[in-house]
Amino acid sequence: MPSLPFRDPDSPPRQLVEPGQTSPCLGRWSRPVPEPNLEEAAIPHLWDWLPARMERGISRRWRNKRWQFVNCATPGWVLSCAIADAAIAGNVFVYAVNTRSGAIHRLLHMRPLAAGVRVEAGSSESEHRFDGGRTSMRIANHGGGRHFALQGRGRFDAGGGAFEIDLQFESEPGDRHAALSVPLPEGRWNYTHKFGGFRVRGVAQLGGETVRFDPALSLGASDYTRLAALRHTVWRWVSLATVLPDGRRFALNLVQPTPGEAAGLATENMLWIEGQPEQVRNASLQVDGLGWRVQGDGLQLVMRPLALYRQQLRVPLLAHRLDHHVGAWSGFAETSQGRIELRDVFGLGEDNDSWW
Repeated sequence: MPSLPFRDPDSPPRQLVEPGQTSPCLGRWSRPVPEPNLEEAAIPHLWDWLPARMERGISRRWRNKRWQFVNCATPGWVLSCAIADAAIAGNVFVYAVNTRSGAIHRLLHMRPLAAGVRVEAGSSESEHRFDGGRTSMRIANHGGGRHFALQGRGRFDAGGGAFEIDLQFESEPGDRHAALSVPLPEGRWNYTHKFGGFRVRGVAQLGGETVRFDPALSLGASDYTRLAALRHTVWRWVSLATVLPDGRRFALNLVQPTPGEAAGLATENMLWIEGQPEQVRNASLQVDGLGWRVQGDGLQLVMRPLALYRQQLRVPLLAHRLDHHVGAWSGFAETSQGRIELRDVFGLGEDNDSWW
Protein backbone atom coordinates (compact mmCIF):
# COMPACT_ATOMS: atom_id res chain seq x y z
CA MET A 1 0.00 0.00 0.00
CA PRO A 2 1.47 3.42 -0.92
CA SER A 3 1.69 6.41 1.39
CA LEU A 4 -1.49 8.48 1.41
CA PRO A 5 -1.76 12.23 0.81
CA PHE A 6 -3.70 14.27 3.36
CA ARG A 7 -4.60 17.88 4.03
CA ASP A 8 -4.37 19.18 7.58
CA PRO A 9 -6.27 22.30 8.69
CA ASP A 10 -4.44 25.53 7.83
CA SER A 11 -5.57 27.46 10.92
CA PRO A 12 -4.18 26.15 14.21
CA PRO A 13 -5.38 27.57 17.53
CA ARG A 14 -3.52 30.57 18.90
CA GLN A 15 -2.70 28.61 22.07
CA LEU A 16 -2.76 24.93 22.96
CA VAL A 17 -4.18 25.46 26.45
CA GLU A 18 -7.04 27.95 26.47
CA PRO A 19 -7.70 30.11 29.56
CA GLY A 20 -9.51 28.12 32.22
CA GLN A 21 -8.59 24.75 30.66
CA THR A 22 -6.20 22.15 32.10
CA SER A 23 -5.50 20.10 28.98
CA PRO A 24 -4.30 21.14 25.51
CA CYS A 25 -6.09 21.10 22.18
CA LEU A 26 -5.21 17.93 20.26
CA GLY A 27 -4.76 17.80 16.51
CA ARG A 28 -2.47 18.21 13.52
CA TRP A 29 -2.15 21.38 11.47
CA SER A 30 -0.19 22.54 8.41
CA ARG A 31 1.24 25.53 10.33
CA PRO A 32 2.80 25.81 13.79
CA VAL A 33 0.76 26.85 16.83
CA PRO A 34 1.94 30.41 17.67
CA GLU A 35 1.85 29.85 21.45
CA PRO A 36 2.19 26.13 22.29
CA ASN A 37 1.79 26.78 26.03
CA LEU A 38 1.98 23.22 27.30
CA GLU A 39 3.30 24.48 30.64
CA GLU A 40 -0.31 25.50 31.42
CA ALA A 41 -1.55 21.90 31.15
CA ALA A 42 -2.04 19.89 34.32
CA ILE A 43 0.09 16.74 34.62
CA PRO A 44 0.38 14.11 37.39
CA HIS A 45 3.77 13.94 39.09
CA LEU A 46 5.48 13.21 42.41
CA TRP A 47 4.90 16.69 43.81
CA ASP A 48 1.22 17.21 43.01
CA TRP A 49 0.37 17.00 46.76
CA LEU A 50 2.08 20.36 47.35
CA PRO A 51 0.15 23.65 47.57
CA ALA A 52 -1.09 24.67 44.14
CA ARG A 53 1.39 27.49 43.52
CA MET A 54 4.43 25.39 44.49
CA GLU A 55 3.19 22.37 42.53
CA ARG A 56 2.59 24.51 39.46
CA GLY A 57 6.10 25.93 39.59
CA ILE A 58 7.69 22.50 39.88
CA SER A 59 5.69 20.97 37.03
CA ARG A 60 6.28 23.97 34.76
CA ARG A 61 10.01 24.08 35.33
CA TRP A 62 11.14 20.50 35.79
CA ARG A 63 8.84 18.37 33.65
CA ASN A 64 8.65 20.63 30.59
CA LYS A 65 11.40 20.12 28.01
CA ARG A 66 11.90 21.93 24.73
CA TRP A 67 14.37 22.09 21.88
CA GLN A 68 14.88 22.87 18.22
CA PHE A 69 17.02 20.56 16.13
CA VAL A 70 17.95 21.36 12.54
CA ASN A 71 19.89 19.38 9.98
CA CYS A 72 20.78 19.79 6.34
CA ALA A 73 22.73 18.08 3.59
CA THR A 74 24.64 19.44 0.63
CA PRO A 75 26.93 17.52 -1.73
CA GLY A 76 29.86 16.41 0.43
CA TRP A 77 28.50 17.41 3.87
CA VAL A 78 25.82 16.78 6.49
CA LEU A 79 25.43 19.47 9.18
CA SER A 80 23.29 19.25 12.33
CA CYS A 81 22.68 21.53 15.30
CA ALA A 82 20.41 21.61 18.35
CA ILE A 83 19.66 24.02 21.18
CA ALA A 84 17.85 22.26 24.03
CA ASP A 85 16.49 23.09 27.49
CA ALA A 86 15.74 19.98 29.55
CA ALA A 87 15.40 21.99 32.80
CA ILE A 88 17.86 19.87 34.79
CA ALA A 89 20.42 20.59 32.09
CA GLY A 90 20.65 22.39 28.79
CA ASN A 91 22.89 21.79 25.84
CA VAL A 92 23.93 22.88 22.42
CA PHE A 93 25.56 20.56 19.93
CA VAL A 94 26.89 20.92 16.42
CA TYR A 95 28.38 18.27 14.20
CA ALA A 96 29.48 18.22 10.59
CA VAL A 97 30.18 15.03 8.63
CA ASN A 98 32.29 15.00 5.49
CA THR A 99 30.38 12.40 3.46
CA ARG A 100 33.33 11.77 1.14
CA SER A 101 35.80 10.83 3.89
CA GLY A 102 33.53 9.99 6.84
CA ALA A 103 35.38 12.50 9.04
CA ILE A 104 33.22 14.12 11.73
CA HIS A 105 33.74 17.44 13.50
CA ARG A 106 31.74 17.86 16.69
CA LEU A 107 30.99 20.26 19.53
CA LEU A 108 28.97 19.69 22.70
CA HIS A 109 28.27 22.09 25.56
CA MET A 110 26.16 20.84 28.49
CA ARG A 111 25.12 23.32 31.16
CA PRO A 112 23.58 22.57 34.58
CA LEU A 113 20.10 24.11 34.93
CA ALA A 114 20.34 25.20 31.28
CA ALA A 115 22.59 28.14 32.11
CA GLY A 116 23.25 30.21 28.98
CA VAL A 117 20.54 28.36 27.02
CA ARG A 118 17.36 30.08 25.87
CA VAL A 119 14.68 28.14 24.01
CA GLU A 120 11.58 30.21 23.48
CA ALA A 121 8.01 28.98 23.71
CA GLY A 122 7.38 28.33 20.01
CA SER A 123 8.71 28.07 16.48
CA SER A 124 6.52 30.64 14.74
CA GLU A 125 8.30 33.91 15.55
CA SER A 126 11.05 33.06 18.01
CA GLU A 127 14.77 33.07 18.65
CA HIS A 128 16.63 30.31 20.46
CA ARG A 129 20.17 31.04 21.63
CA PHE A 130 23.22 29.66 23.35
CA ASP A 131 25.88 32.06 24.59
CA GLY A 132 28.97 30.42 25.99
CA GLY A 133 31.88 32.80 25.60
CA ARG A 134 33.75 31.62 22.55
CA THR A 135 30.77 29.61 21.36
CA SER A 136 27.45 31.07 20.30
CA MET A 137 24.51 29.56 18.39
CA ARG A 138 21.27 31.12 17.20
CA ILE A 139 18.14 29.69 15.54
CA ALA A 140 15.78 32.50 14.57
CA ASN A 141 12.33 31.50 13.27
CA HIS A 142 10.25 33.95 11.26
CA GLY A 143 7.53 34.09 8.61
CA GLY A 144 5.13 32.10 10.78
CA GLY A 145 7.71 29.34 11.24
CA ARG A 146 8.18 28.83 7.51
CA HIS A 147 11.73 30.21 7.47
CA PHE A 148 14.62 30.36 9.92
CA ALA A 149 18.24 31.39 10.20
CA LEU A 150 20.97 29.19 11.67
CA GLN A 151 24.02 31.15 12.79
CA GLY A 152 26.91 30.31 15.06
CA ARG A 153 30.60 30.35 15.70
CA GLY A 154 33.08 28.50 17.90
CA ARG A 155 35.60 25.68 17.82
CA PHE A 156 34.94 22.01 17.38
CA ASP A 157 36.11 19.65 20.13
CA ALA A 158 39.31 17.58 19.91
CA GLY A 159 41.22 19.93 17.64
CA GLY A 160 38.54 19.93 14.96
CA GLY A 161 39.18 23.56 14.12
CA ALA A 162 36.94 26.59 14.06
CA PHE A 163 33.46 26.86 12.62
CA GLU A 164 31.28 29.74 11.53
CA ILE A 165 27.78 29.11 10.19
CA ASP A 166 25.42 31.51 8.43
CA LEU A 167 22.56 29.66 6.73
CA GLN A 168 18.98 30.44 5.74
CA PHE A 169 16.34 27.69 5.64
CA GLU A 170 13.47 28.65 3.33
CA SER A 171 10.12 26.94 2.87
CA GLU A 172 8.33 27.45 -0.44
CA PRO A 173 4.90 29.16 -0.52
CA GLY A 174 2.79 26.03 -0.99
CA ASP A 175 4.66 23.82 1.50
CA ARG A 176 2.60 22.17 4.22
CA HIS A 177 4.35 21.68 7.55
CA ALA A 178 3.30 19.30 10.34
CA ALA A 179 2.36 20.63 13.79
CA LEU A 180 0.97 18.00 16.15
CA SER A 181 -0.43 18.06 19.67
CA VAL A 182 -0.94 14.56 21.09
CA PRO A 183 -1.21 12.82 24.46
CA LEU A 184 1.56 10.74 26.00
CA PRO A 185 1.18 7.92 28.54
CA GLU A 186 0.65 8.77 32.22
CA GLY A 187 -1.27 11.97 31.54
CA ARG A 188 1.55 13.82 29.75
CA TRP A 189 1.52 15.84 26.51
CA ASN A 190 3.67 16.35 23.42
CA TYR A 191 3.74 19.13 20.82
CA THR A 192 6.01 19.15 17.79
CA HIS A 193 6.46 21.24 14.64
CA LYS A 194 8.39 19.46 11.90
CA PHE A 195 9.10 19.94 8.23
CA GLY A 196 11.48 18.35 5.74
CA GLY A 197 12.40 20.02 2.49
CA PHE A 198 13.62 23.51 3.38
CA ARG A 199 15.88 24.95 0.72
CA VAL A 200 19.16 25.94 2.35
CA ARG A 201 21.40 28.79 1.25
CA GLY A 202 24.51 30.34 2.76
CA VAL A 203 28.07 29.56 3.77
CA ALA A 204 29.63 27.53 6.57
CA GLN A 205 33.29 27.40 7.57
CA LEU A 206 33.78 23.87 8.90
CA GLY A 207 37.16 22.96 10.32
CA GLY A 208 39.13 24.86 7.71
CA GLU A 209 36.85 24.13 4.76
CA THR A 210 34.45 26.61 3.17
CA VAL A 211 31.15 24.91 2.33
CA ARG A 212 28.65 26.77 0.17
CA PHE A 213 25.02 25.71 0.34
CA ASP A 214 23.27 26.09 -3.01
CA PRO A 215 19.46 26.00 -2.52
CA ALA A 216 19.06 24.04 -5.74
CA LEU A 217 21.09 21.18 -4.22
CA SER A 218 20.87 21.66 -0.43
CA LEU A 219 17.84 20.65 1.64
CA GLY A 220 17.17 20.65 5.36
CA ALA A 221 14.73 19.71 8.08
CA SER A 222 13.68 21.13 11.44
CA ASP A 223 12.19 19.67 14.62
CA TYR A 224 10.82 22.00 17.29
CA THR A 225 9.46 19.97 20.20
CA ARG A 226 8.17 20.73 23.65
CA LEU A 227 6.69 18.16 25.95
CA ALA A 228 5.58 17.45 29.46
CA ALA A 229 8.04 14.60 29.59
CA LEU A 230 7.89 11.18 31.15
CA ARG A 231 10.67 10.53 33.64
CA HIS A 232 12.06 7.85 31.32
CA THR A 233 11.81 8.58 27.62
CA VAL A 234 13.02 6.48 24.68
CA TRP A 235 12.58 6.92 20.95
CA ARG A 236 14.08 6.28 17.53
CA TRP A 237 13.80 8.87 14.80
CA VAL A 238 14.77 9.05 11.14
CA SER A 239 15.16 12.29 9.18
CA LEU A 240 16.39 12.79 5.63
CA ALA A 241 15.83 15.25 2.79
CA THR A 242 17.15 15.17 -0.75
CA VAL A 243 16.70 16.52 -4.25
CA LEU A 244 15.58 13.66 -6.50
CA PRO A 245 17.19 13.16 -9.94
CA ASP A 246 14.13 14.77 -11.56
CA GLY A 247 14.55 17.88 -9.38
CA ARG A 248 11.70 17.28 -6.92
CA ARG A 249 12.25 17.69 -3.20
CA PHE A 250 11.76 14.53 -1.11
CA ALA A 251 11.89 14.30 2.69
CA LEU A 252 11.07 11.66 5.30
CA ASN A 253 10.25 11.88 9.02
CA LEU A 254 9.64 8.73 11.09
CA VAL A 255 9.53 8.16 14.85
CA GLN A 256 8.99 5.12 17.06
CA PRO A 257 7.13 4.85 19.40
CA THR A 258 4.68 7.20 17.72
CA PRO A 259 2.92 9.66 20.07
CA GLY A 260 -0.85 9.62 19.56
CA GLU A 261 -0.95 6.38 17.58
CA ALA A 262 -2.40 4.34 20.43
CA ALA A 263 -5.23 6.89 20.78
CA GLY A 264 -6.01 6.65 17.07
CA LEU A 265 -4.81 10.21 16.39
CA ALA A 266 -2.82 11.55 13.46
CA THR A 267 0.91 10.87 13.67
CA GLU A 268 4.11 12.52 12.50
CA ASN A 269 5.22 9.53 10.41
CA MET A 270 5.19 11.08 6.96
CA LEU A 271 7.07 11.93 3.82
CA TRP A 272 6.97 15.09 1.75
CA ILE A 273 7.13 15.37 -2.05
CA GLU A 274 7.60 18.95 -3.17
CA GLY A 275 6.44 20.07 0.27
CA GLN A 276 3.19 18.06 0.21
CA PRO A 277 2.77 15.48 3.00
CA GLU A 278 1.80 11.83 2.73
CA GLN A 279 1.13 9.58 5.71
CA VAL A 280 3.39 6.54 6.27
CA ARG A 281 1.59 3.80 8.17
CA ASN A 282 2.90 0.87 10.23
CA ALA A 283 6.44 2.24 10.42
CA SER A 284 9.13 0.11 12.06
CA LEU A 285 12.61 1.44 12.87
CA GLN A 286 15.33 -1.11 13.71
CA VAL A 287 18.98 -0.47 14.54
CA ASP A 288 21.81 -2.84 15.45
CA GLY A 289 25.49 -3.36 14.71
CA LEU A 290 24.73 -3.70 11.01
CA GLY A 291 23.00 -0.33 10.76
CA TRP A 292 19.43 0.91 10.38
CA ARG A 293 16.46 -0.71 8.64
CA VAL A 294 13.15 1.06 8.12
CA GLN A 295 9.90 -0.48 6.95
CA GLY A 296 6.34 0.74 6.57
CA ASP A 297 3.42 0.38 4.22
CA GLY A 298 5.08 0.87 0.83
CA LEU A 299 8.42 1.83 2.37
CA GLN A 300 11.73 -0.04 2.71
CA LEU A 301 15.06 1.62 3.47
CA VAL A 302 18.43 0.54 4.82
CA MET A 303 21.28 2.76 5.96
CA ARG A 304 24.95 2.31 5.17
CA PRO A 305 26.52 3.84 8.32
CA LEU A 306 29.17 6.50 7.83
CA ALA A 307 29.68 8.34 11.13
CA LEU A 308 28.43 8.27 14.72
CA TYR A 309 27.77 11.28 16.93
CA ARG A 310 27.19 10.22 20.58
CA GLN A 311 26.23 11.99 23.79
CA GLN A 312 26.41 10.22 27.15
CA LEU A 313 25.80 11.61 30.62
CA ARG A 314 25.20 9.95 33.98
CA VAL A 315 24.88 12.14 37.07
CA PRO A 316 22.47 12.15 40.03
CA LEU A 317 18.86 12.46 38.74
CA LEU A 318 19.93 12.43 35.09
CA ALA A 319 21.05 9.74 32.66
CA HIS A 320 21.23 10.40 28.96
CA ARG A 321 22.36 8.57 25.83
CA LEU A 322 21.86 10.01 22.39
CA ASP A 323 23.26 8.37 19.26
CA HIS A 324 23.07 10.01 15.85
CA HIS A 325 24.02 7.61 13.09
CA VAL A 326 24.76 9.50 9.88
CA GLY A 327 24.78 7.43 6.73
CA ALA A 328 23.56 6.77 3.21
CA TRP A 329 19.98 5.52 2.88
CA SER A 330 18.86 3.35 -0.02
CA GLY A 331 15.54 1.72 -0.86
CA PHE A 332 12.14 2.78 -2.13
CA ALA A 333 8.91 4.54 -1.19
CA GLU A 334 5.58 3.79 -2.85
CA THR A 335 3.72 7.11 -2.96
CA SER A 336 0.60 8.58 -4.52
CA GLN A 337 2.90 9.87 -7.27
CA GLY A 338 4.44 6.48 -7.97
CA ARG A 339 7.47 4.57 -6.74
CA ILE A 340 10.45 6.67 -5.67
CA GLU A 341 13.84 4.97 -5.65
CA LEU A 342 16.42 6.31 -3.21
CA ARG A 343 20.11 5.53 -3.53
CA ASP A 344 22.81 6.78 -1.14
CA VAL A 345 20.73 9.63 0.29
CA PHE A 346 22.52 11.06 3.31
CA GLY A 347 20.46 11.48 6.46
CA LEU A 348 20.38 10.41 10.08
CA GLY A 349 18.91 7.91 12.49
CA GLU A 350 18.57 8.97 16.14
CA ASP A 351 18.47 6.53 19.05
CA ASN A 352 17.63 8.21 22.38
CA ASP A 353 17.29 6.89 25.95
CA SER A 354 16.92 9.52 28.70
CA TRP A 355 16.08 9.58 32.42
CA TRP A 356 15.31 13.26 32.97
